[in-house]
Amino acid sequence: MLKKLTTLYKTLNNDCRVFLSYFVSYLCEIKIPKLQTLSEAQLCAELQSGKSLIRVGDGEAMICMGRSIHYQDFHPTLQSDITSIIKSYSADSPYILAVPFFAIQNSPTELKAKNRYRIWRLFRAFFKIRFNHDVAYADAVMFYHSNAFADTLATHLKEKKIILVTKRDNMTTELKKSLSSLSENITYVESPATNAYDTLAETIQLIDRAGSNTLPEKLVILVAIGPAAKSLTYYYAKKGYQALDIGHGIEIIGQTKDYSDRL
Repeated sequence: MLKKLTTLYKTLNNDCRVFLSYFVSYLCEIKIPKLQTLSEAQLCAELQSGKSLIRVGDGEAMICMGRSIHYQDFHPTLQSDITSIIKSYSADSPYILAVPFFAIQNSPTELKAKNRYRIWRLFRAFFKIRFNHDVAYADAVMFYHSNAFADTLATHLKEKKIILVTKRDNMTTELKKSLSSLSENITYVESPATNAYDTLAETIQLIDRAGSNTLPEKLVILVAIGPAAKSLTYYYAKKGYQALDIGHGIEIIGQTKDYSDRL
């Protein structure tokens, strides 16, 4: 009970409108505006044009509402970055914003049947209040599906300079083999497994050093460092570089695994 009250207080303290929507969801089903979506073909075209990709979900919603999550402590500047990413998103943005389609399009009954409604209740309220509903979004969990990375990005990454930013545990033999089949020019930048935002300045220095002799159109930065990936991707997108936030999907690149059961 105390944990729930603390959650409600932090939500109220950061945005009373989101708090009201979140609170009402305990009493009745809240109506969420229709989600405008990008097809896989449309997304591929946008990425081919050089746009970056930023994914947001339940963790980012909690940070925006003043809360820490288990692998990233709350930071006001991280909160500010994610808020700006969401607020400024439009068809003309240098990035595509992705949200979990299933968490928005499924009904509370459907999410409860999958034991997912508790996780996504806040995000649904957050999406209703904070997001622009007149622009199209990509699916944030696209890379959870087997072969999705190859189907979406393999052609685009051919002959690019790739900089991969992630934790050491993700730098598997399978991953390196898969990426090396796409490009002979790859740099791996290690980031902490938790609280990656704390060392973001140092990570940027390493990326800048690795890409210093590469034209922006020849460079792609792949990022999988939790909520800090949003700030990092946003930073490079505004500078004219392409950064792609691929999240947990990095864990199944080059393997036969599938994370669809996490949806």
